Amino acid sequence: MKKNIVFLFLSIALFLTGCSFNVSNIEQTISNSSDKFITKADELSKDDYSVSKVIDGDTIEVQDKEGNKIRVRLLMVDTPEVHNVSTPEPYGEEASAFTKELLEEGQNVQLEYDIEKLDPYDRTLAYVYLQDGRMLNEELLREGLAKV
Repeated sequence: MKKNIVFLFLSIALFLTGCSFNVSNIEQTISNSSDKFITKADELSKDDYSVSKVIDGDTIEVQDKEGNKIRVRLLMVDTPEVHNVSTPEPYGEEASAFTKELLEEGQNVQLEYDIEKLDPYDRTLAYVYLQDGRMLNEELLREGLAKV
């Protein structure tokens, strides 16, 4: 009986030793992956544009330095619809008004892109930064006018 108990404890100890080795390998893999992700995010560019129009809460139109107009869909947020629906969704008008309040025509903004630059509707996907450094995408979430 004592031999069985000793064998059981040794087996558990060996098993746990093997698990801790695997856990440290996993932690190292995660650490390496996050380093790569952070490096990739740091490489993303921010470009300056002038606001030409607010279409709704999560879609705007900007103009580049050459005068080209670009439709921009805010990344990672979704506001209630006000266009192409029979009646605007609840808080859709409020989200649009909030975005219009933060973005005046002619105001300069910066766009930051992710890996995918265009959505299926050929809109540029971007995080929009205001002149004071705040991110419009976050401000909509903070106000409860958008969801992730």
